[in-house]
Amino acid sequence: MFGSFGEAVVRLGHKLAYKAKYHSPEMLAVAGTIAVVGGVVLCCKATLKVEEVLDKSIELKDEIEKALNNPEVEYTDKDAARDSIVLRCKTAGGLAKLYAPGAGLILLGIGCYMGSYGIMKKRNIALIGAYNALSDEFMRYREKIRGSENGLALDRQALHNESDISEGGDDKMCRMNSPFVKCFSADTTVEWTRNVNANLAFLRQQERYCNDKLRANGHLFLNEVYDLLGLDRDEAGALCGWIYKPGEDHQVDFGINNRESIAFIPPQAFSAEPPSEFLLDFNAEGIIADKI
Repeated sequence: MFGSFGEAVVRLGHKLAYKAKYHSPEMLAVAGTIAVVGGVVLCCKATLKVEEVLDKSIELKDEIEKALNNPEVEYTDKDAARDSIVLRCKTAGGLAKLYAPGAGLILLGIGCYMGSYGIMKKRNIALIGAYNALSDEFMRYREKIRGSENGLALDRQALHNESDISEGGDDKMCRMNSPFVKCFSADTTVEWTRNVNANLAFLRQQERYCNDKLRANGHLFLNEVYDLLGLDRDEAGALCGWIYKPGEDHQVDFGINNRESIAFIPPQAFSAEPPSEFLLDFNAEGIIADKI
């Protein structure tokens, strides 16, 4: 029971941390607004004390002029110039000291606004990239379907969610155009070896680890999986992944449990000749960034 409670606490911690990161633009905007308003208030309060600083400066300036015009006092023009410079510096320092807290808060608020803008700009770029990737894959799929003799039947089956759409060679076509398909080969990752059994063992091990990580954190992004496999990240991987569902111990699937769910190239993957690459078809749930 303690173990389950501990796992729940860890998942809650990861969820809250991600929530804070996810809503960081709004939090920065609110913090920036509070900082700017607070800075303006402090500057207004400082303005009430400006007269006191200026009055003291005027008094000291009058004393310098009196000393310069008094023949009984040994006070030269050079001494007066030096004291005037010192007086101006002290006056400027006094004014800066009055306005420094307010100006600092205003600058902090502007920094929060710029940080919020930067985060949103990066997210928009990622969203545009993910949309373009999905759009390109869909258009390539549509072009192939239009050229297929069974194109209309496949469209009808997809519309009605008929199970036999996965039968035949067109299923491989659909997998090849899925945005969650990655090529695992010597050209795409340093984890590749020429031993097919070692590759499969590595993939199954990472698949189990990803399920454990999903269960521990409560969510898992595709880019995190790509990092474990040594594959390049992409825009869709920053938004898509899995949300943990209690009671399901095997949510993350790389498509390596049978020959149909993993597209081996060349086809004789389980023969004596080792395959040159694997196509991994991840069963990601789609965009999860707004569901955590």
